[in-house]
Amino acid sequence: MTGDLQAVWLTALLAGVTTLLLVPIASLLAWWLARSDSPVRSVVEAVVAMPLVLPPTTRCYPTAQQHVVRRNADASAAAPVAAACRSRLCSLVS
Repeated sequence: MTGDLQAVWLTALLAGVTTLLLVPIASLLAWWLARSDSPVRSVVEAVVAMPLVLPPTTRCYPTAQQHVVRRNADASAAAPVAAACRSRLCSLVS
């Protein structure tokens, strides 16, 4: 199997397994959140919403790492990307 085809199969396998594991858990959690009046509900809602909020602010770090790995360069090659990400992240926080 070529490297590209192997990557496609691995991606499909991981997507399938993740879906099979998370759909029942997410369905039960959604049902509980819709019907619960628990004081813990707001905390659980915040934790559930985190993946929707965090990706735009955390996307830069892996991008900087991939930049270094793809170019087979030292860590200084990622410095411009990391600096841009830090400034963008700081502007989002402040």
